[in-house]
Amino acid sequence: MLQSTASSTISESGSRISIYLSSLASGLVALEFSTSSHRAFASLAFTVLPTAFVLGWFTRVRLIDTSVANIVSLRRKSVIDTIPGCRVYDIATELSSTTGGTSKLVDRIEASGYCRRLPNPADRRSSLLELTEEGQRMLAEAGVAFDEEPPGDQVR
Repeated sequence: MLQSTASSTISESGSRISIYLSSLASGLVALEFSTSSHRAFASLAFTVLPTAFVLGWFTRVRLIDTSVANIVSLRRKSVIDTIPGCRVYDIATELSSTTGGTSKLVDRIEASGYCRRLPNPADRRSSLLELTEEGQRMLAEAGVAFDEEPPGDQVR
């Protein structure tokens, strides 16, 4: 489920960017065609430019929101991996979030097959969490991706 959510989020991000760029390009072409008439140009400019700005702002905010959600999910998985005998409470404490909210996110991670809950022999009210092989593989791949420098950011 989480994989399909991530795929649809990536697809949505690509669609938003395409819509924004198409709208911006169309608006600039319309402005170019209206340059022969000062009145038409002013009218279009006062319509197109604020619209392009607002659409660009919403696109940027949504892309940032999507990136943050992916990073938070990755962080929760890394906490499960680094704390032996990890419980939902441990993740919530480590990330300064509520236990209830963290539990719901762990449910989604578990449903995606990245972690599993095991009985806690010391406390029947809680479960111990561990990453599955798939979760460990995904975390390792994500770590490599985060450790690599983007092509334009290398110091020479």
